[in-house]
Amino acid sequence: MKLIISESQLKRVINEIGGFDDKDTMGSHSTMIQNNIMVKVVETIKAMKATINLLDTDGIKTENVIYLIEQILDMLDNTSKMLDVFIPEIYLDRDYKEVAIEFNQKNKKLIKKLGMVKHISRGMSVMEVKDILNETIEDISHTYINFGEFANRVNKRYMKRLDPDFDPLDN
Repeated sequence: MKLIISESQLKRVINEIGGFDDKDTMGSHSTMIQNNIMVKVVETIKAMKATINLLDTDGIKTENVIYLIEQILDMLDNTSKMLDVFIPEIYLDRDYKEVAIEFNQKNKKLIKKLGMVKHISRGMSVMEVKDILNETIEDISHTYINFGEFANRVNKRYMKRLDPDFDPLDN
């Protein structure tokens, strides 16, 4: 059986849930999760842009591209490990939890794809490796930007829930 409630009813339910009846506690908990996730998303997007610029460097060698792949793999792996810890801590917003789970699954697929690129790249020309890496970076960027936009909307929802006077247009 599904139960559909309004945002005002949800606020009343939130006030009754044990351990989360204090808005300050809820705010600090959600802020800790949201901030850590958003920092990783923003860092990854910036790193993908920087990597694209590095790939355009004249005279870049296959070994350098493989090193970049290894750095991206570490970044994606750290994000996935963090999400594995934080996703179970998302209690009230089922849509956010579902999107975070889907994002983490996509992230893990990108890790596998990039790992395969790393292993097959040793016998390829630098241009072939750069082309494959650019395509993968596009996938990574698209995935992270989409998730970041959704997480930002959820963050505004949290802010409105905790502060009824919050106006997202002012922020």
